[in-house]
Amino acid sequence: MDKLKTVLVDDDPGIRFLHEIILEESGFSNQVIKLKNAEEALEFFSGNKEKSNFYILFLDINLKGMNGWDLLNELENLKIHEHVYVVMVTSSLDDADYEKAKTKSMIIDFVEKPLSTEICEQLKESEKLKCFFN
Repeated sequence: MDKLKTVLVDDDPGIRFLHEIILEESGFSNQVIKLKNAEEALEFFSGNKEKSNFYILFLDINLKGMNGWDLLNELENLKIHEHVYVVMVTSSLDDADYEKAKTKSMIIDFVEKPLSTEICEQLKESEKLKCFFN
C-alpha cells in the first residue's frame, strides 16, 4: 500500500505546533512535514514531483506572500495534483472561499481552524483517504 505523507502549511508557528500535536495524537500521522509558507511548500513539492508518494496537504488560505490559492494553482501546473489531497484549514468564513474550494479537484475538505481530533477521524474514514488507513 502506498504511504500518505502529511504536509502542513501555515505561517503561524503556534497553529503549526497545535496542528502537529492534533495530527499525531489522533493517529492521523506520526511525522508531519511543517512548512511556514507557500513558497516553501512549492519548493518541497517541486523536489518531490517525480516520486510516487501520496500527500495530504493541510493548507491555510491566508498566507503572507503567495497565498493558498496561488499554491494550488502552482501544484496543478506541476502535474502532481493526482497525488496531493488538500484540506483547506482556515479562519476565513468567506463564502467565496468555500465556493472556490468546490471548484478545485485536489480539495477534499474545507475546515475552520483549529483542526480537531474529530476532523482527523472523519478524514481517515473519507472515501479518498480510507485506503491509506486500513
